[in-house]
Amino acid sequence: MNLKHISIIILALFLVSMSIPLSPAYSSSNEDTKITVAVDLAHGESDKYLSYIMGNITFVNWKVIDTPITAEVLADVDVLILGQPTSGLSPDELGALQEWLSQGNKVLWVAGDSDYGGGPSSQQACNDLLEFIGAKLRLELAAVYDDIHNAGAFYRVLTRVMPDTVPELYSDVLTTGITKPVLMHGPDAVIWVDENGEPHDPVNETFDGLIRIVWSYDTAYIGDNNPPLPLVYNPLFYGQGTGNHTFVMVAAEYWKDNNNLIVVSGESPYGDYEPMFAWEYYNVTLDGPQFLKNMIRWFVYLITIGPVPRITVAVDLAHGESDKYLSYIMGNITFADWKIIDTTITSDVLSDVDVLILGQPTSGLAPDELGALQEWLSQGNKVLWVAGDSDYGGGPSSQQACNDLLEFIGAKLRLELAAVYDDIHNAGAFYRVLTRMMPDNVPELYTDLLTANINKPILMHGPDAVIWVDENGEPHDPVNETFDGLIRIVWSYDTAYIGDNNPPLPLVYNPLFYGQGTGNHTFVMVAAEYWSDSNNIIVVSGESPYGDYEPMFAWEYYNVTLDGPQFLKNMIRWFAINIGKAPAAPELTLIGEIDDPEGDDNGIGTVEYPTNSVFQPGVFDLVKFGVYEDGENIYLKVTVKDLGDNPWGGANGFCLQYVHVYIKTTDTSLPLNETTFGLNVTVWHGWNYAVLMAPGWGEDPVPSGEKSAIYLADGSLVAVEEKDPGFDVYVDSQLPNTIVAKISKSLLSDVDNIQNWVFVVAVTGYDGFGPMKVRTILTETTEWNFGGADPLAVLAGVMPQVIDLLAPTPEDQYKLLKSYDAENKVPAKIAGVKLSTGELVLPEALTVTVTVTEEVTQTITETTTQTVTETETITETTTVKETSTTTTITTSTITEVQTDWTMAIVLAIIGLIIGFIIAWFAKK
Repeated sequence: MNLKHISIIILALFLVSMSIPLSPAYSSSNEDTKITVAVDLAHGESDKYLSYIMGNITFVNWKVIDTPITAEVLADVDVLILGQPTSGLSPDELGALQEWLSQGNKVLWVAGDSDYGGGPSSQQACNDLLEFIGAKLRLELAAVYDDIHNAGAFYRVLTRVMPDTVPELYSDVLTTGITKPVLMHGPDAVIWVDENGEPHDPVNETFDGLIRIVWSYDTAYIGDNNPPLPLVYNPLFYGQGTGNHTFVMVAAEYWKDNNNLIVVSGESPYGDYEPMFAWEYYNVTLDGPQFLKNMIRWFVYLITIGPVPRITVAVDLAHGESDKYLSYIMGNITFADWKIIDTTITSDVLSDVDVLILGQPTSGLAPDELGALQEWLSQGNKVLWVAGDSDYGGGPSSQQACNDLLEFIGAKLRLELAAVYDDIHNAGAFYRVLTRMMPDNVPELYTDLLTANINKPILMHGPDAVIWVDENGEPHDPVNETFDGLIRIVWSYDTAYIGDNNPPLPLVYNPLFYGQGTGNHTFVMVAAEYWSDSNNIIVVSGESPYGDYEPMFAWEYYNVTLDGPQFLKNMIRWFAINIGKAPAAPELTLIGEIDDPEGDDNGIGTVEYPTNSVFQPGVFDLVKFGVYEDGENIYLKVTVKDLGDNPWGGANGFCLQYVHVYIKTTDTSLPLNETTFGLNVTVWHGWNYAVLMAPGWGEDPVPSGEKSAIYLADGSLVAVEEKDPGFDVYVDSQLPNTIVAKISKSLLSDVDNIQNWVFVVAVTGYDGFGPMKVRTILTETTEWNFGGADPLAVLAGVMPQVIDLLAPTPEDQYKLLKSYDAENKVPAKIAGVKLSTGELVLPEALTVTVTVTEEVTQTITETTTQTVTETETITETTTVKETSTTTTITTSTITEVQTDWTMAIVLAIIGLIIGFIIAWFAKK
């Protein structure tokens, strides 16, 4: 057979194969990670300056809405700005807006107007909207004027950006680069109402979640142009000539339960006669563009990162460190928990620590301490900050202690064996070195937050420079040579030089080439080393943030104002963001994703939630299961309708749910198990691995303890979160209401065939006091237990303890969970879903189910004959040598296999065609 013949055969086979339907394909795409900001023009708003805004703020995607607001219009929107609407939203639009907000991780900015001219219609539209969505903020029914701080007229009001300090919500980024006022042309003031509808003055009365952002100067007053009277600021007491007054002009309301932000302003950022974006007006230079850029950046942080997780920061005082400024630090940085270590470092001491700072130790750590430190780092999601000193005086002992520690843990960063001086940029002496915060740009690690609100230098008193060594121990200059994971954070000015006070010579910066008088030099003074495999950060600095003669926290020194407090605040926040919840991999590949119907969180079909209010509707409603991978890990993502508010503070970000995932691989050499961990069901096809996702308290794995765990089918423990770096469970920072199990591929077998694995995904309630940590389903609902169980199943001990099961339809779920036999005390047999097809993997014969009366005469035999009659009586006779015969009559459910004759005929025809082609060529 020649090549031509082979080609024809291949072509024919290809054409035949094209007629056979393929399984659904599952793949990921590199979608734009920018958030989308939409501006509304459908309710009478002006678009003045909108093109300028969209052209200047390019780190987000922009969308203009000029049609009615619907769920479809809002589907891709993260931030919605209504810039002074003159007509109200329709009921359908309000409903779409409320549904959009219910998804969480959204920002809504409602901008109004004064009550001058047609302004009341805008005030009414805004306030009606705010009331409908349940916000507390409102617009006052008035105007704000200022005869002193204005752009040439009392109604061209100048305002100040002075946000409330809420570091865990990044509010300090709002002042970045702001040095001039922001214009509000004919603006209104912001007020708020309580649950009884009573209005309040936000200047003097606040509520949880209120963030006041922009204020008038204290020379402002209230104007009342149209009825009714203002709700709070009566002109008799706040009008012109009544004295000095300050008003809140822009405020935000943070909804922590779903990470939403509602912003209300008395002026539009993009439209109106002269919007807030204005950069100059009547010869007054303004910071409108910077203000709006900061606002959008703030929104990005809240939506993409969420609030800063609370972590525990420990500072070491057991190795000769000073505690100078420590009380100031702990009193000012309150979004973290602080711990002082003044005893030997042990595993127990570090058990609750996320960040450890050794602020210029003068003595080295003992071998046992180094071992405890290394074991702590092996858990992952940790930060170690090692701060040294120059080689002046007793400094070499600190350098040695730090470098020995860094070498022991396997870090690349080191302290140079020298000092850094600066004759120009200093606080009155060459050794009081001023430095600059200029971090490398690593967006996936949010390094831009390190510069938030940093405008002034940072003091490093008698400091050292940071260098690094390669795997051969060769030293390198980080200014010109980098390595993967290096993040350079603080730099000297380019007027610095090296001082060498004690032997040996510096490793990199020889004073002959870097000393005084050798020219301009820049050095890295603070650097970090990111360990991606464990999500650890190792920070090394040539000065201590606390302690020492004058630490980096200093806010003023020898009449030089400094940004030390903001620097340390930014560093701690940066740590919390990166380790407080495991960051999503920058690029995950979607292997498969399966939807589960909403509203089937009722187990066998009758189960009801406990009555306590923490069990909000939908918290056990499985809606999606996805499997992702990167180069080293797989990610199991379980999404529920509403994760709840984590009312009991689960360490992993959730506490109500208990998720079981049973995995059957294609590796037949692995052990197989059919039982489950407290679900009171069996898996008919068995499983090789069980992944149990729990809230994460305590130290021991579920089901005896409370830590998430992976088990092999033979009962052996594969991994426990925190104890095994290759396994972690957390709430996804990008996908709302999603629990993630991150599993190293090294922990599992057969990973290359993962698309062919079968997954059983079951959601139940977590109960630390329940059997195997499962919240029990009873016949009657109680405050803490589910109700609606089948009484016969409960009596027989076979009631399934599953609230929602991954299945194509609710009916599939109910059939599987109700397949128990209460009379014979046989538990239900459930099935998994094949990832590549999304189909339930049922027994081959389980296609059509009928109920029959069955008469069985059975002799154990090698041959079987079966007859099904019209009266649905089956006689089954079996004959075998040397065996006995028994006869029983029962009523049961059997399965008939139905053949798909259409497909059989198609396949037969295809086979004939292929056979004909092969025979023809063989004859030739």
